[in-house]
Amino acid sequence: MFRKKLNLSDKKVALARNLSSKIVDPVQKFIDRSTTTTVERATLRMLGADGIDQYDVPVANVIVDILGDNISKGASKAYINALIVKDCSVEKLNKSIADGLNISDIEEVDFEKIKTKGEELINIFAEK
Repeated sequence: MFRKKLNLSDKKVALARNLSSKIVDPVQKFIDRSTTTTVERATLRMLGADGIDQYDVPVANVIVDILGDNISKGASKAYINALIVKDCSVEKLNKSIADGLNISDIEEVDFEKIKTKGEELINIFAEK
């Protein structure tokens, strides 16, 4: 089969891109600010958030509850930030959270540090 080559003008291509952007951009903005507690808890568990508090509530659930409406900023980001600021192991941070540490009150470090630490954690737990 032979296909006919389409000759689209730059103007038509620009119009198509503009129209598609008007459709996609609002959807992407919604996706970027939306998450679910289930996704956040699962992600925390993959980073090592483990253990339970005095009421037998899993640490990942405690973190999600602490963050409340701020969960859209990412529970993993808050967790990794706490690891950096507290300069401790995952196990020690989990124990501190189980004992009542509110990680939402911790001042945030530079995002590049959070990203680097996150990649380190992913590599550690991916090997297990």
